[in-house]
Amino acid sequence: MKKENFINFKLIFLFVIAILGITCCSNKEKEARNAYVLPSPWPMFLQNPFHTGRSLYPGPSNPQIKWKYPIAGLIEASPTIGTDGTIYVGSHNGCLYALTKQGKLKWKFCTHNLIRASVAIAKDGTIYLASVDGNFFALTPQGKVKWKFKTNGRNCSSPTIGTDGTIYFGSHDKYLYALTPQGKLRWKIKLGTISASSPAIAKDGTIYIGSYDGYFYVVNSTGKIKWKYKIGPVRASPVIGENGSVYIGTRNGKFYAFSKKGKLKWIFKTLNDIRASSVLGYDGTIYIGSWDNYFYAIAPDGELKWKYNVKGPVEASACVDKKGVIYVPVIAKYLYAFSSKGKVLWKLRGGMIHSSPIIGEKNIIYWGREHTILAIGEGK
Repeated sequence: MKKENFINFKLIFLFVIAILGITCCSNKEKEARNAYVLPSPWPMFLQNPFHTGRSLYPGPSNPQIKWKYPIAGLIEASPTIGTDGTIYVGSHNGCLYALTKQGKLKWKFCTHNLIRASVAIAKDGTIYLASVDGNFFALTPQGKVKWKFKTNGRNCSSPTIGTDGTIYFGSHDKYLYALTPQGKLRWKIKLGTISASSPAIAKDGTIYIGSYDGYFYVVNSTGKIKWKYKIGPVRASPVIGENGSVYIGTRNGKFYAFSKKGKLKWIFKTLNDIRASSVLGYDGTIYIGSWDNYFYAIAPDGELKWKYNVKGPVEASACVDKKGVIYVPVIAKYLYAFSSKGKVLWKLRGGMIHSSPIIGEKNIIYWGREHTILAIGEGK
């Protein structure tokens, strides 16, 4: 073979290999993305298994209440959205409400005690519900019981669904549970009393959750502890960043950042209890509220970007819309809308707010305010 022909053949060969490599990588990336395709705009607490609290849709720039539905009992759970657009929210009266997009009641399902956790929606529309009565339910989209699973404690931890359909939740009986979509126990592991902390699931299947025994636990997909770290009592849920960093706040007012291997990266201190879970902006900024009456924007390196005195404690988590606007509920005050620079864009009067807002299609925010569910859309 002539030298120039050999060079040409080599170049063609390398070009083909490069194309195949790009195709392979693209397919792998596509598979990874498809594995995390969600069944609705907001199917679980904090929107996705990573708990980033980010929406694919923008919120309203000129808020107007489109409808409101009265519910007996305090609303602590954040709403979720079903595969057909149904809005689900539980109440301290023990009932789960299913509302249409127009704010009409479709049905309600009542347990024997409070509902403090958000429900999670599977790809087939199944609704997973944790109740303080010690039961964990799987309901059809019509509100009928498919199965129920009994724990030995109160269930206030919002369930999270993994990519293989496994359902994870914690209980006051000190166990983290992993259930199959058919309601069978896959495994359970004793960690300590799990209050309201909802498990976050990483891309590799690792589960992160906080406990009232003061530890932050990291468990692999087979139910074995990978590592744990003493941080103080935890009510909040962890959030996982794009680079695998994990963030969580504690009842002692400290906010922690860890690498995915368990190395402490930094600690950010507030002046009071952190009960709300943090959320992530699309640029990696971490947003967190505290009972010290401040809302904070923290850079990925742990430096403060800005803070704002919201003049009330923040107990419920914020959420972030497609444009980077952050919506922050403040007890006895307002639902704030902040720009990513910390400017107040608007605020809506609230009440005894314990529920996190969510964002659905058509710029609609769904939010629980005292004993009412609100749909807040774009005003004229």
